[in-house]
Amino acid sequence: MATERVKCVICENLILVATAQANEGLCAQCSKLPLSKRKIKAAVLAEADPLARAIELYLSLIDSLVDQSAGRNFGAIADPQFEAVRFYTLETVGGAFDFDEAKELGADAVDEIEHYLNAADPGYSLLVPMEAKMRSVSAVFNATGKTVFLGSWGMGPGEIGWMIRRINDRDTFDRYLHSTGITEDVVDAYNESYGTRVAGK
Repeated sequence: MATERVKCVICENLILVATAQANEGLCAQCSKLPLSKRKIKAAVLAEADPLARAIELYLSLIDSLVDQSAGRNFGAIADPQFEAVRFYTLETVGGAFDFDEAKELGADAVDEIEHYLNAADPGYSLLVPMEAKMRSVSAVFNATGKTVFLGSWGMGPGEIGWMIRRINDRDTFDRYLHSTGITEDVVDAYNESYGTRVAGK
């Protein structure tokens, strides 16, 4: 005779009825999670489109971080595929991102967002929505001589410059060229590859 099992109310793994009764409907693993993490896990599992929800949360977070970043260069640095993004301020934006100089913002909120990304179907990229949002907030920073940046760790000066030109005003881009000593031709070398990616192709 088969032992009766029910689904954990959070992760939906099948568990013994006795386990569910002892843990308020949770499996042993979920019952050990702090209440805040249980709520996040339950919300992620209930989300019909976890990627769309992650993007929505990212965009809202950027709005809240803009005020915290006043007087500094502000931006997002991702993995090379732009599958996860974290936010930083930098004293200077040069030809490479300096991890030791970067001050991370909104780390706890990003940690929560990444739960949604972990539940998303693979093969997505956050580049397009991040580029559009960073461009939309850049005027506030450019007006005070600051730069909004978007990139990934390991990018070189041409790639960083391409994103800076795309997101910021011309004066900001010209300052970047001057500070790095590169020419616009170096940046133009990325027109096809990044232009295609930003267009979502």
